[in-house]
Amino acid sequence: MQENAIFYLVFAVQLLLLSYYIPRLVMGRVERTLRDHPPETYPKMYPLPRENYEQGNRRYRSMNLVILALGIALLTAIGIWDRNSEGPVLETIPVIFFLVQMLPMILLEVSEWSYYRQMRQADRKTKRSAVLRPRKLTDIVSSRLLVAAAVLIAASIGVDLYVNQHIPDFALGMGKGTFLRTVNMLVVNALFAFIIGWNIYGKRLDPHINENDRVRQMQLTVRSMVIMSIVFSVFMIIREGTDDLGVDQYQPVLMSIYVQVIAYFSIVSRLNSLNKDPIDYDVYKEDAPATTQGC
Repeated sequence: MQENAIFYLVFAVQLLLLSYYIPRLVMGRVERTLRDHPPETYPKMYPLPRENYEQGNRRYRSMNLVILALGIALLTAIGIWDRNSEGPVLETIPVIFFLVQMLPMILLEVSEWSYYRQMRQADRKTKRSAVLRPRKLTDIVSSRLLVAAAVLIAASIGVDLYVNQHIPDFALGMGKGTFLRTVNMLVVNALFAFIIGWNIYGKRLDPHINENDRVRQMQLTVRSMVIMSIVFSVFMIIREGTDDLGVDQYQPVLMSIYVQVIAYFSIVSRLNSLNKDPIDYDVYKEDAPATTQGC
């Protein structure tokens, strides 16, 4: 089937993006940091011996290679099934495997929290001055982007209601599918809002980071959350808006494209921005002055 052939190509790109290209970006950043900013010169950045970070980098690479091999095996199995069966590929396959592909990154994020905790423990005697710097959401991200995100959330729910208005009521005047998708839309965006709030008002993780660098990293994270909300809304609008057009067989392709866009804005775009404008590493030197605590 033509739609399945398109799926093979798109899913192959998903495998390469999330299990090869992104891991190379992450490992390359770690390797450059260890090479250009070694523990001997920047001791405050390494609460543990250098070997721990090198070992973690190798473990991250191994996990992604295993997942890439599993993905290739899965794609081969789907191809064999397609030759002997009829019908489209299951829509959930790209999403389920996306969660598997994100597992190394999730574990990396968890280890990063432990890393910053160890850094703070090693920095107990450091004195910091406090600088009051009030922050509003519109100071961090464009108000136009926020308005676009809010409008698209409403539009996605509206399109769902309009397309599925013939479905019998389940709750709040909505069909069961529309109600569950609306709840999902609100929960996902509440999660995005929580991450944004934590980044703006939460506790400083890195005790040494320059305040300007902290704000810039905060801007990257918040902006990526807002863009991910926009992408999610657009995806739901397209998905439900084409429900009556007889293109259900292309849903697996659309789902794979969606998770790739999410991966790009949540990881690739952020890493590229950090690489273009590196942080101030001088704060991690032994004789660096005390950092300024932002509020």
